[in-house]
Amino acid sequence: MTIDSSLKTSMFRDGLDEQSQINPLKFACYITILYVVLLSLYIVISGEVTSRLSITVQNLAYFEQYKGIVYALVSGGILFFLSFLTLNRIKQQDDLIIRQNKSILSSEPIVITGIFSASVCHDINNLMTIILGNIEFLEECKRRDDEDLQSIADIHDASTKLISLVKRMMDNGKNYIPGQHKITNMSDVIENTIQFAKKHNKLKNCDITHEIEESLNIDINSILIERMLINIMLNAAEETGFSGKLLIKFYKVDNLATLEVHDNGPGVPDNLHEQIFEPFYTSKRGGNGLGLLSMKICAEQHNGATQLKKSDLGGACFCLTFPIENIGAKAQPSA
Repeated sequence: MTIDSSLKTSMFRDGLDEQSQINPLKFACYITILYVVLLSLYIVISGEVTSRLSITVQNLAYFEQYKGIVYALVSGGILFFLSFLTLNRIKQQDDLIIRQNKSILSSEPIVITGIFSASVCHDINNLMTIILGNIEFLEECKRRDDEDLQSIADIHDASTKLISLVKRMMDNGKNYIPGQHKITNMSDVIENTIQFAKKHNKLKNCDITHEIEESLNIDINSILIERMLINIMLNAAEETGFSGKLLIKFYKVDNLATLEVHDNGPGVPDNLHEQIFEPFYTSKRGGNGLGLLSMKICAEQHNGATQLKKSDLGGACFCLTFPIENIGAKAQPSA
């Protein structure tokens, strides 16, 4: 089953601007008005019937007793009906959310594969640039025969074809990268992401603070920023035993924006600073090495760079720096 058909069969609703169709206040008012009207009609009608049929006080008491029983039955029936409608609507919404989550989870491996291939292709392209540079150097050398020239030409031709293939793979991988670039208040994006991440089980016992420069409108892919920040915060929380201190900083210096995540964990050994951002590299038992891939992808998509340094808190500081474009433009409201 394809992803598109899976989403259709799961009633997946896309669109960030979509809102719930349920208005609690309006719905509660309708229920209350209906309940009051029906019971008022019952009281009026039953009172009129009782007054006409009651000849003695004993008859009146008899009718009043049965009025109370009927009142209880009618009230219970109305409450059952309204409760059933409400709970059934909630169940339908809950089932829809479950199906949506399953659809998202089923597509997540494809997304990871796409962005991973884009990252690997980016690295291959950088290496091929070095190879072509050396080929040009060999072509300029004077000491070479016809066989050497043919070998160099073959290498050059193969390298050119490989670069073309890598470019097509990169273009295809970009289709799996979620979100798009637009002018957004990155300060709000970061702050909202921090507040959301605090509810995660791995972060709820951590002491999380932040220092964020206010109202900084930048051309960014906010979805990549959010995913990257949550992943880095989760890594930091794990290093601190899920109960340490985390500090998130965001500031601007000249034409560069910098996002830092500090922790008071044991830090990262100096000899692993370069390897830690490589795909599939992990020092954790049972890890998959993809936790920091989102940071690398985010940096590449924003023409930025990643850095791992010593934190003022005593642990590690993961740093993302990228050039600011279109700063000061009108920002789109953050989700």
